[in-house]
Amino acid sequence: MTKTELIEELAVRAELPKAKAGRVIDTLCEVIGERLQAGEKVMLPPLGRFIHVHRSARKARNPLTGEKVDVPERVAVRFQASATLKRRLN
Repeated sequence: MTKTELIEELAVRAELPKAKAGRVIDTLCEVIGERLQAGEKVMLPPLGRFIHVHRSARKARNPLTGEKVDVPERVAVRFQASATLKRRLN
C-alpha cells in the first residue's frame, strides 16, 4: 500500500476530505519521528511499537571487494508488531 492509497482509505473510512486525511498521516509521522529523536518509545497498541535503538560502531566487509570497512555508530528505528497485529496476520 502506498501513502496515497493509505490516505484514500483513511478518507473513506473516517469520512474525511483527502487533504485532511493526508495532513493527519503527515502529522502522525512527524510526531512519531520527533518522539523517537527524543529517545522515547512510541506505542500504538493495535499496531505495535517503534523503538529508538543505538547501534555501535563496527567493522564490516564489502562483499564485492572483500575490503574491510568502518561502519560508524548510528541511531536506528526498530518496529515490534503487537500481538494483536500478529494474530490478525496468522
